[in-house]
Amino acid sequence: MGMKVKETGGGSYKPAPAGLHRAVCVSYVDIGTHESEFQGETKRQSKVMLTWELPDETMTIEGETKPMTVSKFYTKSLHEKSNLRHDLASWRTRDFTPEELKGFDLDNILGKPCQVNIVHEQKQAGLRSKITAVLPLSKGMIKPEPSITPWKYSIDEDGYRFPEQLSDKMKELIKKSEEMTVVNDLPGNPYGEQDQSMMEQLQDDIGAIDAMDDMSDSLPF
Repeated sequence: MGMKVKETGGGSYKPAPAGLHRAVCVSYVDIGTHESEFQGETKRQSKVMLTWELPDETMTIEGETKPMTVSKFYTKSLHEKSNLRHDLASWRTRDFTPEELKGFDLDNILGKPCQVNIVHEQKQAGLRSKITAVLPLSKGMIKPEPSITPWKYSIDEDGYRFPEQLSDKMKELIKKSEEMTVVNDLPGNPYGEQDQSMMEQLQDDIGAIDAMDDMSDSLPF
C-alpha cells in the first residue's frame, strides 16, 4: 500500500525551460510535519514532494545524459483549497468523489504522464523553475515513459530506511520532521525503540526547520 492523502479541515543548478512540457511522475517523498511561518503566522503542516521527469529536456550529469526533473512541495491534504487537490484534479480533469477524499493512494500517480507548465522565478539563489499547472496530455500526444523505475518514500512505511535515490539534503530535511524527532518505532530506527533522552538530544541537535514554500476509466489514475 502506498501513502494516502485525505481531505483535512545558485550553484550548478540549471532551471528547466519555461513553458508547457510533457512529463511523467517518477517519485513522491513524504517530508513529514514541519513548522513554517508565513506573514507572521506559524503553521504545522505535513508535506509531500512530487517529482516529474521531462523527457524532452535533458541535462548531463557526470558525463551521462538524463532527462531533467522538476519537483513541487505540497501540503499533504485534499482540502478543497489545497494545491495538491487542485493539481491532481486538473491532471485527472475532474475533482475527487467523496469516497476518494477519504483516502487517495499516491501510488496511483507513479509512472503516469501529464503536462506541467513551468515559469521562471528570480530567487536570491538565482533563477528557479516553478510548476504552476499540471495538465493531462493533449489529444494525439505521445505518452512519455519514465527513464527510471518510479519510486516512493513514506515515513510510516519506510522510516529510517531511506531509498538510495534520496539526496542527503532531503534525508536531513525529513529527519527534522516531527515524526522523526520524537520517540518512535519507525522502521530502521537507529536509536532503538525508546531511548527518550537520546531522542530528545537528537531533537536538540537538529534544531528548527527553515520555512518551506507554499492528482472512470478515462482518467489517468
